Amino acid sequence: MARRVSFRDILVGSKNMGGLNMHDQEEDDLQLLERDVTIGMKDGMPSIHFSDRVHQIL
Repeated sequence: MARRVSFRDILVGSKNMGGLNMHDQEEDDLQLLERDVTIGMKDGMPSIHFSDRVHQIL
């Protein structure tokens, strides 16, 4: 049975994705680090917060 890949794995590019490649990376692709993304719940709704570093890059 194949390992199920979570949204977090895809988002932060987990090395445990077992060869799954969402797309070929180019030199100018944004490299997200685990500390760049915080996933949680706010008022009962899922939330994703990006670090200041990501906001500055974008």
